[in-house]
Amino acid sequence: MIKSLSPYYLTIPWVAPISEEICTSYTLQIFVWNGLKNIPPINPSYEITKDNVTGSNASDKVNISPLVNDFIDFTPFDTTVTELIDGFNQYWVKTQILYTTSDEADFVPNYENIQLMLSGYGYGMDGENSQIPSNNILLTGTEFKVSRNGFFILPILIEETVDTSTLVLDSVTLDTGSTYDYAFTSSFTFAQLYSQVRLDSSSAWSTALVFSGTTSPQSRIVSIGGGVFETRIYAFNPLIGNNIYSNIVSVS
Repeated sequence: MIKSLSPYYLTIPWVAPISEEICTSYTLQIFVWNGLKNIPPINPSYEITKDNVTGSNASDKVNISPLVNDFIDFTPFDTTVTELIDGFNQYWVKTQILYTTSDEADFVPNYENIQLMLSGYGYGMDGENSQIPSNNILLTGTEFKVSRNGFFILPILIEETVDTSTLVLDSVTLDTGSTYDYAFTSSFTFAQLYSQVRLDSSSAWSTALVFSGTTSPQSRIVSIGGGVFETRIYAFNPLIGNNIYSNIVSVS
């Protein structure tokens, strides 16, 4: 969660995750909207490009709170009955990074993330990017003094529905040469589909390759292990704001 009245930092590596190259620059895209979590706007609300002038392979930090806070024009709510009310002073914030390197495949959404934003703040001892307490009450403390004949609004964060999204890699078959066809099924909609390969379970996964499309099947060239390898696919699910990984398929 983003408390927009306190700093909220993004830590952005200067090394692109797909090619593992040190980037010459990156572009941070920020989307802010009110509505369904899984339907962000097409165009970003803000776009910031920063050059890697020192050729660093470390990370950069960006405070996005001053930008996204402008979207909230806080409106108090009044009620005279006991009820559970959907909040309307909150927004969704999606961030993603596009890298500029010698590999054009890096200029695609990386490190996609969706957070709920509210017009709140953290205290000095809360640390960086302070989050809500475990009881989900968006006020300090658990005891409140209110008028016996009045009304009191208690802001709480409700639990999201448990996600059951699936991405299943049904088969990987050799087409021709070193080109393999990936057949898969998915229960959610995504904008980019990635694949990774490795020699065996004791090996590290390769850098991710972006497929040209999102419908099954998709093809890619695999030049590893002489035709013996393991592979998986993954995609970003905007409904939960995280990547969904498939099962691992062994190819021989």
